[in-house]
Amino acid sequence: VYGKQLELMKLLGMLLFKEHDDVETERLATYMMALHTDSPDGFLLQARLFSRQQQLQEALLMYDDARSKSTGEEATTVSLEMMGLLLRVRQLDRFDAIATDIQGDLQSNKKHTAKFHQRLADRELTRNKPWAAISELEKAEIATPLSAPICLMKAEVYVGLGENAKATAEYRKALKIEPDNEKIVLALRRLEKTRLQDGLLLGK
Repeated sequence: VYGKQLELMKLLGMLLFKEHDDVETERLATYMMALHTDSPDGFLLQARLFSRQQQLQEALLMYDDARSKSTGEEATTVSLEMMGLLLRVRQLDRFDAIATDIQGDLQSNKKHTAKFHQRLADRELTRNKPWAAISELEKAEIATPLSAPICLMKAEVYVGLGENAKATAEYRKALKIEPDNEKIVLALRRLEKTRLQDGLLLGK
């Protein structure tokens, strides 16, 4: 039905997944896994689908298969995705093992380096260490300076710390990068309203 061209099937899988057509996404993933047993692509597609459907243990099994069949930068991509899921299920020992395993493979890819430090920042937040998370996010920002998601994440951590001036600065940086991002606009507006109210209370 779907043909035998793996690259075309990968593109079709991405499209079906983004369109939230879960039935056809799963059908295609199953077909890819059966037809291309040595390729990670079908397993990765199924892992992403399971993850979105909150079937987290099943997703981990698929990520394990995809990771075992991947090499090079593709293996790093799969590992970084899997690290995010491991945090969700609180399998922190496995998270740390994968982080150690891939750390030496990051230097040539700035996006991977940034994502790696974002994952470590998430890890520090689970440990209730927000300042350590900020340190990791600063490393991520060095790798990819024009990243609105990193600025957003820093802003949210600063809000949690009560560092509203620093949070405002991060939201404004994010807005310069993505001026049409409504999420950033609303978050900045809420924070500036809070800062104004706090200023009025202090003035009393």
